[in-house]
Amino acid sequence: MPQGGRRTDFPAEMLVNVTISADGKASNLQFPDDIEPWQQATVACILDQVGFSPAMSDGVPVASEVAAPLVFRSAEYPVIVPASLDRQESEDLSDCYSRAARRAGAEGEVQIDLVVGTDGRVSHHELPPGIEPWQRSTVECLIPRLRFKPATRDDVPFSSKVSFPFSFSLVGSAPLTLARLAASETELSDAIRRCYPADRNELVTPHYRVTVNVRGWPSQVVLVKTSGDKELDKAGSCAIKLLRFEPAKRGEQPVMSTLLVPFELRPPAAP
Repeated sequence: MPQGGRRTDFPAEMLVNVTISADGKASNLQFPDDIEPWQQATVACILDQVGFSPAMSDGVPVASEVAAPLVFRSAEYPVIVPASLDRQESEDLSDCYSRAARRAGAEGEVQIDLVVGTDGRVSHHELPPGIEPWQRSTVECLIPRLRFKPATRDDVPFSSKVSFPFSFSLVGSAPLTLARLAASETELSDAIRRCYPADRNELVTPHYRVTVNVRGWPSQVVLVKTSGDKELDKAGSCAIKLLRFEPAKRGEQPVMSTLLVPFELRPPAAP
């Protein structure tokens, strides 16, 4: 298809003279004068991939010259615009942030799957595994107040599914430093040694959603991606609860936060 969008001014039908060999292959294409380069390339590509029944002479395949009629039709593809948040139409959201979360200094972000109807309202939502209770209550408060510009297909609204990020941030412009594991290699090895099952010898990496309080200790550890083994999943959770983190900070102020931790759980080395 040529650049510049849909075309309707090209010849819609034409005859192309072509030689069909004894083995059914097309060659020696001869195009009409008014054909455009992109049409020549399209026809050549198509005929190169198509097999033909050759002409027969006394039961023997022979080469022949034929005039092949070809028809071009403009493909009509719908113009689809995805749903987007309509900030002007959304209601005030400021009082949805959990009071308990404000007092604790909790921050973070979660992705929520939403179904946005033709009226721009959320008709269904799915919360991710391991979401914090304060995040759940905040999201449940926010969703009825949100208004979206619905997705459209050729300017006609339709219901669609979107993945929408909900950010939980305290008021202020100070930069946020994310929480991170602060345990030493020795502390990490000791935690795994205390929690790893004595009769196991596998290396696995379960994923956990970890809430780190302002003092740097995990206040909640939730499995969000299993290793495939419940006993080892439990061991990983046990080890993380023994480890210290550097808490997230808003400027210089420690804040509670939630982060995703892929935890490599390996058999402990012999002491």
